[in-house]
Amino acid sequence: VGQEGGINFSNNGLWWSLVTELGKLSKLTDLQVEGGDNGSLFGTIPTEIQNLAALTRLALSENFLTGTVPDLTRATALTEINLESNDFIGTISAGLFALTGLQSLAIGSNYITGTIPTEIGRAVSLTSLGLNYLNLTSTIPTEIGLMTSLEQLNLGSSGLSWVIPTQIVNLVSLSTLILADNDLTGDVPELSSSSGALVSSTATCDLSENQFDNTDNARAAGCTT
Repeated sequence: VGQEGGINFSNNGLWWSLVTELGKLSKLTDLQVEGGDNGSLFGTIPTEIQNLAALTRLALSENFLTGTVPDLTRATALTEINLESNDFIGTISAGLFALTGLQSLAIGSNYITGTIPTEIGRAVSLTSLGLNYLNLTSTIPTEIGLMTSLEQLNLGSSGLSWVIPTQIVNLVSLSTLILADNDLTGDVPELSSSSGALVSSTATCDLSENQFDNTDNARAAGCTT
């Protein structure tokens, strides 16, 4: 495989692992190996992947990757990370939210534990965030209100507790909000603003299977409760 361009081995019928030599492909911009029934990755992601300074997309979903998500803070060109549906453990790295150009982050359906880092507020370029189906023991940090570019937020089935922070109304671009199947309590805060966030015929909002005391604001925003 040459250095420039991308690598796409998705659904090719092979079972293989990522090698450390991958980190030498300094001009690689796109690494896509999305598995499924027709072949998958196994093993860990080598730490050398952070040397891929030109990498913009890392898409390794639906595989059998294990270990922890490696440090990617040196891969500063990344705009998309999709590591969903693997067997990763460990915690959510605060360094993921230091990637200032990152627009899409999906690490749901893994065995990740711990909390959502407060550094999440640094990810001001993110438009899509998926932290669903994790094993967290976390609240939703108030810093989430700083992510004003966010359009899609999925934190469903991740063990979240306490309340939805009122700062969520600052997400004026939000059109998809999924917080279903958690242990959230209290009153659902205002989910619409003068910009009309979450109030449109195309909006998706699911707050079902929680322990809220008052869901009036949810119903006003057209949310499932």
